[in-house]
Amino acid sequence: MRNKLFVLFVFFSLAKVSFSQPGGKSTFDFLNIPQTARISSLGGAIPIFHDADINIAVANPSLINEAINNNLVLNFLNYYAGVKSGYAGYSKTYQKSGSFLAGMQFINYGKFISAEPTGEITGTFSAGEYAFNLGWGKKIDSSFSLGTNLKSIYSYFEKYNSFGLGIDLAANYVVPKSNFGFSILLKNMGYQLTSYTQNRSGLPFNVQFVVSKKLLHAPLQFTLLANNLNKLDLGFKDPSLPTVNPITGEPIPVKNNYFDNVMRHLIFGAEILPGKNVQLRIGYNYMIRKDLSPEARSGISGFSFGFGLRVSKFNISYARAAYHLSGATNGITIATNLSSF
Repeated sequence: MRNKLFVLFVFFSLAKVSFSQPGGKSTFDFLNIPQTARISSLGGAIPIFHDADINIAVANPSLINEAINNNLVLNFLNYYAGVKSGYAGYSKTYQKSGSFLAGMQFINYGKFISAEPTGEITGTFSAGEYAFNLGWGKKIDSSFSLGTNLKSIYSYFEKYNSFGLGIDLAANYVVPKSNFGFSILLKNMGYQLTSYTQNRSGLPFNVQFVVSKKLLHAPLQFTLLANNLNKLDLGFKDPSLPTVNPITGEPIPVKNNYFDNVMRHLIFGAEILPGKNVQLRIGYNYMIRKDLSPEARSGISGFSFGFGLRVSKFNISYARAAYHLSGATNGITIATNLSSF
């Protein structure tokens, strides 16, 4: 028990050190895009129970375990405006050293027209970003596990490029003889080694706390993710609004909506598990709905849906996430255990 408390103390100490990274000044923000369809369909929430699904181990390295040994996962996300994103990963377990997961995340922004300030077209250029991840996970005992990701990140926009290194830390605990558990994640700790220009930025650091619960007598599983705990205030402040009273010259007090700010940190996910071969999923992200949907007509912005199917030797997951009225993203993940062949 002392070892577990020491690990959690180290985690929170690292989070405190990283608080100094200011919000809105990070780079490599593509790292925040969900890497698999299961996570995308849950709005970004990550179930914390160890199972044979490599989909969740991609996002939470403490879930990398022997159950996904020799598993291969391929994910493709059709993003907005022709932007393509994806992930490919493979897991291998070694009896003494633990389980490993190597993967590559990418995003391709497509082709752009290059022009002079006068409007003269000079050609085209491309842009993209890549992250190579090497993850490790190990069970300390039947209920407690640890994991980490090492990330090598490369980004290019026309002739500008950048390289960075990052690390994730995760601890997972499942209450014995219970269908309840939680995870603590410190994601994207790191820095730019080379920048696009002279100024360097930190990675999009994120402290997450995840709670999952399986119902005992119903095929339901719920997950609640508390996101961006290193940034207490996630509210949007309209820069066009005056900050000083034009008549008196006194500062205009800012009204804080505490309920709104708390909800901006939370992501809700639920799964219906009618059988081993079928899963139905839904997610809700309050901040996306609040910030990206018009006030007059919100539609289903902030909601995400999906399902999982086992077909022969393949696990297929599909996700559709609505960010805005203009459309939704579609993602598909195919995973398989190579040993089954």
